[in-house]
Parts: sequence; C-alpha cells; structure tokens
Amino acid sequence: MSEPFATLDPKEIIVIINGLTASGFGEEKVRVARLEDAVTSLSGADGEALRMLSNDRRGLITVTLLPNASFNLTLSALGNLDALTGGGTFPILIKNNLGLDLYASPTAWVRRIPEGIFSKTIEPRVWEIDCIELAMVHGGIAAAVA
Repeated sequence: MSEPFATLDPKEIIVIINGLTASGFGEEKVRVARLEDAVTSLSGADGEALRMLSNDRRGLITVTLLPNASFNLTLSALGNLDALTGGGTFPILIKNNLGLDLYASPTAWVRRIPEGIFSKTIEPRVWEIDCIELAMVHGGIAAAVA
C-alpha cells in the first residue's frame, strides 16, 4: 500500500541562526551533513570484522544566499566577530513546518566568509557553518489526507 502524496514547500523550511530567521536564499536553500560516519568497520585477512562506533557528532550546514540578501550581513558579522574574538558562535535550527524534519546544534560558527564573485552571471554566497553536537532527524513530510 502506498502512502498518500505529500507536498514540500521550500518556504516552509525555516533556518534560524542566532535567534534570527534567515532569508534571501539561492536555488539551493540549505544542506545538512555529518562530518564523519556514525560507524566504521575493519575486516581482517581471515574475514573477521570489527565495528567501531563514532562519538563525533560534528556537522556541516551549507546555507546558500543570493548576493543581495541582507542576511549576508548577519553571517558576515558573526564570522568576523569569531575570527577577531572567538565570540562568534551561535545556535542553529532548521525545521520543516510541513513535516518532522529537524536539524539543530547548540554551538555553530561560520567556517569562513565566502568568496565575493562578480561576473556576468549572478553568483550566490555559499556559507559553510560548522556545528558541534548536530542533531539530525529526517522525519519526512506531512502527507495529505486522502
């Protein structure tokens, strides 16, 4: 039995950085990934295997903004503050208002301020944000009632 259809609306994916709701996204809004595998394994010459669990919960969140988005200034300020004083860490939350997807970290920071590219095409600003203790829940999208 198939599940009822569901609808994804990119406007309902909310990105909250340091308590502020980000806006002005490019074609790809946000990407969330762990930096390390949760489990690694090793196999010996005789075929015996060993698994090792990782306690590394670091993650990388990539936020893509249009060059004219005012939120670039917010991320620039946080990145510059961190580079100058070490005081530019912040909490981050990404949630899907139409489903149960949720990604959060209590401590995140701008990895580096992105390149400023000026050419005959529009180039987005791609912000890489490092996270510690990244919680990831792929909860799915709410299905329409049949």
